[in-house]
Amino acid sequence: MNKSHGERNNKMVKQQGKIRKDILNLLEKSKFGISIKKISEETNFSRITVTKYLKKLEKEGLVSDRRVGQYKIWYISDLKKYDQSYMSRAHHGVIEYQKSFMKYLNIFHPEIKDGKEIGKAIAKEKPIVKDVIPVNGIKKPFNIISDLNQFAGFIIDLIKIIYLSKDPCSIDPPIINQDPPFIIIRIRDSNYMENKLHFEIFSGIIEQETLDFLKSYPNIFDKLFNIEVNVLQFLPEENIVDLKYEILPL
Repeated sequence: MNKSHGERNNKMVKQQGKIRKDILNLLEKSKFGISIKKISEETNFSRITVTKYLKKLEKEGLVSDRRVGQYKIWYISDLKKYDQSYMSRAHHGVIEYQKSFMKYLNIFHPEIKDGKEIGKAIAKEKPIVKDVIPVNGIKKPFNIISDLNQFAGFIIDLIKIIYLSKDPCSIDPPIINQDPPFIIIRIRDSNYMENKLHFEIFSGIIEQETLDFLKSYPNIFDKLFNIEVNVLQFLPEENIVDLKYEILPL
């Protein structure tokens, strides 16, 4: 009787250890963090179980969370050991380096007229969105044209995941046009507002990320479209840049 009870305890301890290990391993592989839904999908543990263990790991200081759009993203919290004021100064330094890089890229390579292809190449090499946005929260089948408002919400979340983690700007509510179908996203008060090339690169990243996401889930999106994202207008004196998101038939 005692032996049987001990065996059950051993199995329970092993299972608890496996859950912790699987969750931590998944988070360590992620570059930008993962939602609870995505962790549940990847590990086959229920969302209740994942949430329970994330809370335990958070109390131990091993993981942290942040909210991006409608999603709560979890990640390994190595950076907690650093003083927050130091991290804030370091983040500011990274932004200044990036701004200088873009400035001198324009000076030394004026032949670069459109950075969009650079952005698309970056997104192909370092995809982000598929690791973060859970597909089981998307209505099936999803038609982009008839569900354009919901698709605009998806775009806003995508931009927040990719962009707002590095640049604390603000995004206006989207302008949505049904016929022809397009969405305009206005970004305000970016740290990179003096450099149009930065946003051209960003438009390429967003375009490629969206296309890759749609193609990865043909069972959800009942009709595929071509997506084109371009800088519609760039107004640094007003701290505004508009991105136009066009939905085109294949």
